[in-house]
Amino acid sequence: MKRVLAALILTTALATPVAAQEVPLSGTVAEVFGTRIVLSTPEGRVLVTLPQGTTAPAPGTRLDLTGTRTGETFAATTVTEGPAAAPAEAVLPSALRGLDLTDIRTRSRKDGKIYIYARGGTGWLRAEARGDRLLEVQTDGAGLPQPLIETLLP
Repeated sequence: MKRVLAALILTTALATPVAAQEVPLSGTVAEVFGTRIVLSTPEGRVLVTLPQGTTAPAPGTRLDLTGTRTGETFAATTVTEGPAAAPAEAVLPSALRGLDLTDIRTRSRKDGKIYIYARGGTGWLRAEARGDRLLEVQTDGAGLPQPLIETLLP
């Protein structure tokens, strides 16, 4: 009887869903479908369900959200219009300045490396830098902007 009871308790504990944790998400509204939007982020496109009573923002609006993420879907609990991207351009390496990049996001590591994600005219640009020196630049399927190529190559 004790083994059956222990097995039942263990099965119930393992079958209970793990409490969902709220996570942040930032990006630009790409499409609007009633109370759902498609948010374009550096990691890809995410289908977002807006909280009840929230008016869907226009495409092109930068948003900062919190909520729960399940795969490529996101259930938002808070929605705020994000800050303008212009002040972030000050942290860009000189080769990336003046390229009309928007939705600029940076992530710094302790070793001094900076990861930069930004939307350019042709799509997302990902760069790795240390100080003002670019180590790597990639785009999501489109070519590098011509002014950047001219800056990097002699």
